[in-house]
Amino acid sequence: MTEDVCSIEENDDLSNLLQTMQVMRFRHTPVTDGNHLVGLLSERDVLRVSASSLLPHAEQQDQFVQQHFRVRDVMNRELTTVSPDTPLQEATQLLLQQRVGCLPVVDENNVLLGIVTESDLLRVLADLLPAS
Repeated sequence: MTEDVCSIEENDDLSNLLQTMQVMRFRHTPVTDGNHLVGLLSERDVLRVSASSLLPHAEQQDQFVQQHFRVRDVMNRELTTVSPDTPLQEATQLLLQQRVGCLPVVDENNVLLGIVTESDLLRVLADLLPAS
C-alpha cells in the first residue's frame, strides 16, 4: 500500500482539482473529515462534472461548477475498503470483483492509513517476475 496519501476535505471546492490530480498523477483521492475516511474522489468523478472543451463557453461553465460545488457534491460515499491486515490476494480480488481502481486502507475506527492502487499491484507483479 501507499502510506503517504494526499487527501482532501469534503468541504473543499473543486478549483484546480483536476489539474492537480493530473500533475500529481493521482487518479483517486481519498476524502477525509479530519483523519476519518468519508469518501473517494476519482478523476472520472471530476471529469463527469466538467464541461466539454467542445462546448462554447466551456471555461466559464467549469469556473461556475468549481466555485459553486464542493467535493462532497461529486465524491463517492459507497466505498470498498480494506484493513492493513487484508491479504494481498483478497485485495486483488476485491479490485477485480468491485471493478474499482483503488482500495483505501483504514483501521477499525475508519482512520485512513493508506491506499492500494492498481499501480501498487503492478509494482508487486513486476518485482516477482524474472528479469529478462
